Amino acid sequence: MRKFTVAALAVTLLLAGTAGALPADTVSGEIVEKACFVDRGAHGEDHAACAKRCFERGGDVGLLTADGDLYILKPAEDTAAFESLKGLAGKTVSVTGDWGEDDGEYKTLIVTASATN
Repeated sequence: MRKFTVAALAVTLLLAGTAGALPADTVSGEIVEKACFVDRGAHGEDHAACAKRCFERGGDVGLLTADGDLYILKPAEDTAAFESLKGLAGKTVSVTGDWGEDDGEYKTLIVTASATN
């Protein structure tokens, strides 16, 4: 009985340590500025210059998928991949990262890598 209890405790501790961690994921979509898209539906090449100005003022970088889902992108400790996305407003990209805490009604992806499609 003692061996069973020790084994059960070990499995429980292992599962508890990994329950909150979600694996890295890659998502593709268009880079948009959150407020412009949510408030006015603005996106695409015609809106790229405005989105870039909003990014310079601290606007949230978003990723709009083909399914219409909007993800909020945040920088990882190494901010290079995230910062490169600010110049790609209106473009379709693939973003790899770790899921962060939701930003209100939107999922947050902590960007670790990106590539243009």
